[in-house]
Amino acid sequence: MYVKLSKKFITNHLLIHLTPSHLGRNTKVPLWRIVKAIIYRLKTGCQWRENQ
Repeated sequence: MYVKLSKKFITNHLLIHLTPSHLGRNTKVPLWRIVKAIIYRLKTGCQWRENQ
């Protein structure tokens, strides 16, 4: 099943599971963008050089 990860989907289905105590400090970037970046990195992978 393919799901398009829109801002609305991330906010309504993923971020509701994070309570404020689990979020840590305030960020300059909205959390939905961070989630989208993590999923993008997991999908595309990274080169070995970036891991060192």
